[in-house]
Amino acid sequence: MGLRPIVLRREIEGFVFNRLQGALLREAYCLVRDGIVDAADVDEVVRSGLGRRWSIIGPFETSDLNVRGGIAAHAERMGESYARMGAERGQHDPWTPDLVARVAAERRAALPLEDWDARVRWRDARLMALTPLWDGEG
Repeated sequence: MGLRPIVLRREIEGFVFNRLQGALLREAYCLVRDGIVDAADVDEVVRSGLGRRWSIIGPFETSDLNVRGGIAAHAERMGESYARMGAERGQHDPWTPDLVARVAAERRAALPLEDWDARVRWRDARLMALTPLWDGEG
């Protein structure tokens, strides 16, 4: 089925998958509730954007490859904005310098910065392979 096990370092309620999906669903419901978009719009954004990208790389690698300098540069550039978005919902889970350093160290172990450009090219090629040149619409 293409599934791979992960190691939990301690017990938590729910599966990691469900917890991540729940975070996305909580925000999706809020966006609909607040009249920002409708349910079909949320589905389209996830299907055409996040889902397509996350089918080949996860959220940390996505952030790592989106800003030259990697995930530490991404956190510096976007961390306050994400903190404000969370605060709007009563969530106060800032990306502390220690947490960002930990994730950045894990990403650099997986992908040294000198290999960053090649991995961006790889990502872009994979995304293009998933994108039909013409889908018969428009």
